[in-house]
Amino acid sequence: AYPAALQKDGASGGSSQAKKLGQQLAVTGKQLLVAAMTGIGESSRLWRSSLPQLPPGLREQPEGEVRVPLPSTEAGLLECLRDLGRTMDGGGILVLGRRRLYPTRTEDGAEGATPRRVGAEACNAALNALAAALRAELLDQGYGLSAQGVPLPMLQRRGTLGVCGADAEDEEIDGQALLRKVREGKVNDEALRRLAEEVAVNITVSPGIQVVVDRGLPPLLLQPTFVVCIGGGQVRVLTFAFVGGPVTGDRPDRKRTPFAIRLATEDLVPPAAVGRAKAAATTGTSAETCSAVRYAAHVVPPMVETTLDEIVSLEEELFEANEMGDWH
Repeated sequence: AYPAALQKDGASGGSSQAKKLGQQLAVTGKQLLVAAMTGIGESSRLWRSSLPQLPPGLREQPEGEVRVPLPSTEAGLLECLRDLGRTMDGGGILVLGRRRLYPTRTEDGAEGATPRRVGAEACNAALNALAAALRAELLDQGYGLSAQGVPLPMLQRRGTLGVCGADAEDEEIDGQALLRKVREGKVNDEALRRLAEEVAVNITVSPGIQVVVDRGLPPLLLQPTFVVCIGGGQVRVLTFAFVGGPVTGDRPDRKRTPFAIRLATEDLVPPAAVGRAKAAATTGTSAETCSAVRYAAHVVPPMVETTLDEIVSLEEELFEANEMGDWH
C-alpha cells in the first residue's frame, strides 16, 4: 500500500492534470468556435457584397405608401371578383392564421371539381370561398363578427355553450354539429359578406404596379402572391412579388429578378364595417374610397427562387406581427 501522503499527492496531481486538460479543451473549443463564426461572418459579408443594389428609383425611396382607388362601378367590382377566382384557383392566395399558413381555393379549383362556373356564378363562388376562410379563421381564433362588423371574443355562458332551447332539444343534432352551429351563428352573414368584399378588392396587383411605375420601373409584377392575414381582431392583405430586371426563369411561375416588393394594406375591418367596397362601386371613386397600402422594396438572396420561398422565410416574423396586430 502507498503512504497516505503519496496517495493524497497523487490524487491531487491527477485532479490538477484533469483541470488543466479541461481548461485546454475549453480554450481550444473557444478558438474553434471563434474561427468558425469568423468564417461564417466573412462568408456572409462576401455573399452580401455580391448582391446588386436596388434600381435607382427604389433605391431613393425603398419604403413608402400609396393610395389606390377602389373599383368605382359594379362592373369594376365584378371584374375584381373574377380576378379573385382566377388567382385563388391558381394557388396565388394564402391565408395566414394563428401559427398556420395555407392556400384557399374555390370549389371549382378543388381536385375533381365539376366544370367551371362562369359569370356572376363564378364571382359568387370566389367570394363565398373567401368568406368561408375568413369565418373559419375567426372562429378558430375565438372571435365572432357582430352585425356592425366588429370582431368580438366569444363569451359563452357556463354550461350552455350559448345553445338555445330549441337546438338543445333537437335529438337529430349530435354534440359536434350543435357546437358548430352555435359557433357559426356568432358570425353575422351580412357583416362577413362586407368583410369578404373589402378583402377581395384589395387582392390586386394595382398597388404594386403603381409603386414600380412611380419609381421608374417596368409595369410588371412577377409571381404575385397574396396573403390574407387574420389575427388579433384585424384583417390585412399582403402582396409579395418580384420587380425590375433582369428577369430569369424558364417558366412563368419561376420567373424572378434580384428585387422584390412587399405591400401591406391597412386593417380592413373598419372600412368593411361601413361597406366601403360596395359603396365605392355604387357611388363612384373619391378620396374616401381609396385603400392605403404601405410598401417596402429589398434585394432578394440568390436562394429565394419563388415568392413562396420568401413568404416561408418570413413565416415567424409574419406570425408574430399577425398575433400582435403590429405591422409597422
